[in-house]
Amino acid sequence: MILFAGLITGILFGFFLQKAQIVKYDKQIGALIFEDFTIFKFMFSAIITATILLWLFRDLGWVSFHAKPLRVVANIVGGTIFGLGWGLIGY
Repeated sequence: MILFAGLITGILFGFFLQKAQIVKYDKQIGALIFEDFTIFKFMFSAIITATILLWLFRDLGWVSFHAKPLRVVANIVGGTIFGLGWGLIGY
């Protein structure tokens, strides 16, 4: 059930990325040269929404948080793969 909820959440997030036209090349370049703030606004609203919902879910007892050990190499590799995919999406 948890994997299914994650799948649905990912599909919805991707849908909203498409609807906001964040995956378009001109939006990516506009964000890089600080002319188009669509990506920044979208990501900021996604972070705020997730933060509020996570606090609510924690207060309701639906989730609990546990600190995990830092894995520097895994974070660098994952961030690089994500960044390359995000950068290449406009081609």
